[in-house]
Order: sequence, then structure tokens, then C-alpha cells
Amino acid sequence: MRAGKPCGSFGFRRSLPARAATVLLLVWVLQGCLFGTSDRLRDPDGRQAAMQTSRDPSSAPDSLRVEFFTAQGSFSVVVHPRWAPLHVDRFLALRDSYEGSIVCKSHAGGFLVFGCRPPDADEGQAMPVGENRIVPDEIDGGRMAHLDRPITDPKEIENLWQREIYPRYRRLHALGQPVPLGLGALVENLRRDGMKATDILAGKTRRWYLETIGFRYTAGASPLPVRRGAVASISMWPGESDGRFLIALAPIPERSGRSTVFGEIVAGMDVLDAIAALPVNKSHEPRNNVYLDRISLPAGRILMNEN
Repeated sequence: MRAGKPCGSFGFRRSLPARAATVLLLVWVLQGCLFGTSDRLRDPDGRQAAMQTSRDPSSAPDSLRVEFFTAQGSFSVVVHPRWAPLHVDRFLALRDSYEGSIVCKSHAGGFLVFGCRPPDADEGQAMPVGENRIVPDEIDGGRMAHLDRPITDPKEIENLWQREIYPRYRRLHALGQPVPLGLGALVENLRRDGMKATDILAGKTRRWYLETIGFRYTAGASPLPVRRGAVASISMWPGESDGRFLIALAPIPERSGRSTVFGEIVAGMDVLDAIAALPVNKSHEPRNNVYLDRISLPAGRILMNEN
């Protein structure tokens, strides 16, 4: 797309509520404090076909096994240091801090978030373990076939603009943080071309979108999707992976390509399902703290998947 050339329409019809929502989005953009950019949107289309990866954790290189013990039972995680060395190094470095930490969030049928300190009188809420230990994403998007699928649903396109693109831009702007060039270009096009600019997402791949908003994929990094048993970073945005981690109870395709999967459950999924079934409050926090009592790192490499 050349600078100054209006984005073409892709021909799908919008309902009246959808058009009104997009008009409101445009008004917000015109009222906001915007940074211009002359950089073109990047187009990574045409990359080689993605590959599916093995479901067997024992096939991963240099795997290490970690045992977690809770009042509900124990579960075992295999981490993959060659695929995600920064995430695994941080995970192992924080092992002592994880002992005595609690489950942060519980979404039954979705995922559990681990790695929060129990709240005290001063904090008033559970704080993340290692909140300042941010590491870069370690994802090989070229080996995730689902990222090659195009974005075609008009409702999904509307949601990406209204719930992700502009809110993300405003948040980075408010925090004084750098805005990825592709993200800035999307917002600039919306300001310049109005509702027609929203059509630019139609037909683009999910990889194109994620790279445009700032994700940087690395060949040879973790190729694993966020599926049942995956141990992954919790962030949905590039460069925001802190010390907390999630364990998926079901496939979460919207996180694949966003969250770095650095390990997998090989024993004890029933324990995790039992933890997820415990009562939670409106914020999806367990009503009674669930503690990681002890963590053990036996020597040696995993040889087989026990589940």
C-alpha cells in the first residue's frame, strides 16, 4: 500500500451497528494525540509453508522435568531450554520464588495462571512473581500453520480494530512507550482514510497482523501452539512476558503465536483440572488460595510422556 493512497474496499457489507461502531472508533482516533509515520506496512506474505509439530514432549531437544506439589496433588512439567532459553532460564531462576506462591487466575475449561505472591495488608492484591523480569518472546511463527489462514470474518475485523489496534495504540501512547511502526501506520491510515482503512485487514494472514502490531518471530524458537497441557507466558502482546505463566486446560488458538510455549504437562493434568474446578470470585481468583508448596527439579531428561 502506497502512502497517500486510500485503502480499497474488500466488498463485504457492514450492518448498521457495526458501521456506527467504526464511525465512533474513527472519532476517537481523530480526537487522540497521534504520531505520524511514513513507513509502509510490512507484508510477510509468501513465506514458506508452515509445519505442524510433534505432540510428544520427549521429542523436544534438551528437555528438563520439573515437579510441582500442591495440596490438591502434584503435576509434572517438561521445559524446553533450546526452544525458549530465556523463558526457561527465568523459570528455573524463579523456582524458589514460585514456592509459596499462589494461583493468580482460574478459568475452568480454559487455563490457570500461576506465579503470584499472596496478598498482604500493604499490597491488597496478589502481585506477580518476577514482574520486572521481562524477557523477549521466543516463538517460531513460521512453523504455526494456523497463522497462514487469512482474516475474512467482518466481525473479527471490527473486533481487531475496536478491541486491539486502537486501544493498544492509545495505551502505548499514554505510557510513553514506543509504538511499533506497523501499528502506527494502521492508525495513521484510519485517521487519513476513515472507515475504508479498516478493510486493509481483510484477506491478510494472522501472521501478517501479528507482525504488524509488533511480534517478532524467530526461526528455531518454540513452535508449539497453546493447546491442552501447554505451559506458556501469559502475555497477549509483544515484549510483555513477565514471571507468571499459564497452563492451558484446553486449546486456546487465539494465544498461539502470541504466548511463548516453553513447556508441557506430562503428568498430573487431573490435578490441574481439580484446581480449576475450585470456587472462584468474579475476578476468576480462587476464593481460597491455592499454593505451590514445593518444586523439585530431578536430574536427567524426560524419556516419555506419562499422560
